[in-house]
Amino acid sequence: MNNPLKLVSQALETVITRPGHDESALLQFFSPEYQQCVDGKILNYQQFVSHLQRLKHHSRQMKLQIIASAESSQNVFTRHQVIVTQANGQVSEFEVMAHFELRDDRIYRCHELTRQTAGPQESRDLGSC
Repeated sequence: MNNPLKLVSQALETVITRPGHDESALLQFFSPEYQQCVDGKILNYQQFVSHLQRLKHHSRQMKLQIIASAESSQNVFTRHQVIVTQANGQVSEFEVMAHFELRDDRIYRCHELTRQTAGPQESRDLGSC
């Protein structure tokens, strides 16, 4: 895929909105050398996979809205909102600012800042659990 913005958008849709966890789907979009820095916490690929497993386990549904995006060469920037309905029925909303770096048609690095904009206080760390 030669369109970085499209790849990142599809990756976000797959990771966030699809029910359940499918690691084989992740490998379509993310490099095995993937590294993510979320709110100062650094995750390697396996830690990222574990994070997604925990997130899916605690969530009934997640919705995504990309508010703004920009692309420059192999870099994509997004500002997006994620609405999470947790397994217990509580709903939380998060604003995410993310810079994705691509290599060989896969995301290999993400620098992300996440902040909770609505929902119970105990949900504030869902973005980096």
